[in-house]
Amino acid sequence: MCRTLIQSLYWRINLNPALRYLLDETCLYEVNVQDNCSQCLNDSQISNYFDSNEAGRQCSGEVIDNSESRPIEEDRMETDELRKPEKLEESNVMPKTSLQLDAAEVSRAAGSNTKQAKSSTILVNVYKDVDSMRKKLEEAQEKLSDSAQTISMFGLLERAILDVDVLSGEIEKLENDIQVKQQCCASLKLLSSQMQERRDQVDKKLLALKYSLASFSSSVNYFEQPETFASVRLIASEHFLNQRKEELAHLQLSKKEMMDAHMKIRQSEVELKNALEELRLKAEEENRRLESDRVLFAIDNIEKTAVDLSQRNWHLSGKATELLKFEEEKTKLQNQIKQTREKLGDVKREGEALDNKLGKVENDICWKLV
Repeated sequence: MCRTLIQSLYWRINLNPALRYLLDETCLYEVNVQDNCSQCLNDSQISNYFDSNEAGRQCSGEVIDNSESRPIEEDRMETDELRKPEKLEESNVMPKTSLQLDAAEVSRAAGSNTKQAKSSTILVNVYKDVDSMRKKLEEAQEKLSDSAQTISMFGLLERAILDVDVLSGEIEKLENDIQVKQQCCASLKLLSSQMQERRDQVDKKLLALKYSLASFSSSVNYFEQPETFASVRLIASEHFLNQRKEELAHLQLSKKEMMDAHMKIRQSEVELKNALEELRLKAEEENRRLESDRVLFAIDNIEKTAVDLSQRNWHLSGKATELLKFEEEKTKLQNQIKQTREKLGDVKREGEALDNKLGKVENDICWKLV
């Protein structure tokens, strides 16, 4: 906008010399456009005039006074120049009549009046143009300052959006970690509740066994059996009880080992499944790549029929070696997939065998406790 105003101002200066004089007096031709703030600033004299309306009015008044005084002086100089030849004519020619002198004075006055009217109209137009230019420059300065403020606000908004994105990513990570921890806690709680139930069952059975032993000793005393027989039965029952306890402890230990092995087998099964899935995806990607290379190879064979035979053979040999490499990688991936599947089958069979053993151990524990 500032550039268009300056261009229009220069165009009017070339057309009107009075406007050029006014611009020289007011320094409106010195306008700088700064890139950093995108603001259009005038010369120091014009910026001081734009600070208040009174300064603008004073500037316009001074310009009008100067412009008015200059044409008046020019008119005086023109009248003096016109009077010089008249004086010479009066010295060489006979004196004129009073009527001729009056007519000359009237014509001079009319000429001066027309010149003054023209100069006044020109000055009025120039004043209007300067005033409109001043208003347009003020509006441009306000718009540029508003645009600078909006740009700074957009920069702050962009930084805030980036900060929000970073914080949202961190929050999502923390939420995922919290969910994983909650799942682990839930699984541990379930396992601890199961172990507590089994422990309670074992304690109840041991307490029942103690009560049965107490009743047995009371019955022996009740029937007044011989002391030796009672002591032998008591020792035998204690030995049997200790043996059962040892067997129970051994079975519980083997059960724990089997459960640990079962967990490891499950974990290895999951890992093998993941590896198998990765190998399958890799094989599919290699197949797609091989198909695309074959298509490109066929296209190259069709398009390069007019090329040199040696260059074509070299290119074909390179493509053939690449296809052979892809086939070798494909066979390797297929072998790896096959081996992984075999390992997965072995792990599943081991898991089933451990499940059967674990069931047998639990049955033995129940039978021992009964």
